[in-house]
Amino acid sequence: MRKSPAYSVFLLSLITIISSCARQAYELQTVCEVNDVYNYVVKWDIRPLPEGKVEIFSSGTPSYFDLRYPVAVEDVAKGRADMMIKGSLNRRYFLLKFGDHTETVVGVRAQRLGREVENFRDMGGFKNADHQSIKWGELYRSGNLDKIDPAHAKRIEKMGIKTLIDLRMTPEIDSISPETGIVNYFHFPVSTKKADPLPLIRSNKFKRGDAAIFMQDVNKEMILNSTESLRNMFEVLSKDDNYPVVICCRYGTIQTSIAIALILSALDVPEQTIIDDYLLNNKYFNMRKIAAIGKQLPLEAQDAITTMMISDENYLMAALDAVKRKYGSVNQYLKKELGVDEECRRQLKHILLE
Repeated sequence: MRKSPAYSVFLLSLITIISSCARQAYELQTVCEVNDVYNYVVKWDIRPLPEGKVEIFSSGTPSYFDLRYPVAVEDVAKGRADMMIKGSLNRRYFLLKFGDHTETVVGVRAQRLGREVENFRDMGGFKNADHQSIKWGELYRSGNLDKIDPAHAKRIEKMGIKTLIDLRMTPEIDSISPETGIVNYFHFPVSTKKADPLPLIRSNKFKRGDAAIFMQDVNKEMILNSTESLRNMFEVLSKDDNYPVVICCRYGTIQTSIAIALILSALDVPEQTIIDDYLLNNKYFNMRKIAAIGKQLPLEAQDAITTMMISDENYLMAALDAVKRKYGSVNQYLKKELGVDEECRRQLKHILLE
């Protein structure tokens, strides 16, 4: 039987659709590290493993790369590239291009900013439930920047950060160093009314178990009783011209972690990814500073201090679970208490996702 021209067109269209659907999807994970003399290492894990080369391009901005000049070309199977980018105050980003298969941008997660600034890191690269990625170089989290030295303040200025949101319970600085280039400073306290346990710790009446319960209670109290500050934070974050933004507290561990967890939730980032980011505090916060506080105390007291200062998954989950019990979900809390409705979420996603 002879087929009609219409049937042939239909068949050709069907073949095109099937071929398109059959294109290989890749799962890709990347990480970038740097040492003090600007030796960069970029690592990748791509599955299934394509044949060929990966081209790597470098830029001072994550939004533009000159694709004429790769800084490295490696076999995909090697899984890493080592590069030296000669001294520059500019933050570096790398575009990895796997032939015609896929490409991605990666930067160093944590930036060294001297001895006085703890836990500074870029929130770029985390993926949400729709496989969209948070843009690099737009949202940062950090310990306080009060005592940043001039050389590292210049690095902040080179990042183009415009806005600092300070979540500490009391404003501890009057102004930002002009060398950072930060022009907007907002103090939105995320606080607790719980008594300082240090006197009890010093008298050896506050043990490790007490410290763990105390930290869970602090996180619950902060998230439930700081709605005005958190609402104000989201109002600042919903305005495109405030970016790039850095969010800070004393060490970048407690208040900042609550705020970042809520921001990631508003971007539909999975809860496990939120927890994974939170646990990075233990990698980038220098616990030796805290250990010095209690070195003259009994071991049990030292254990209590350490327990309070680590980032334990149970601490953050205590806050999120308290919200879920009261409001049904984190999303309902965002909407009802913080004003993060669908329009606000769309705006945040437009600004922060790609």
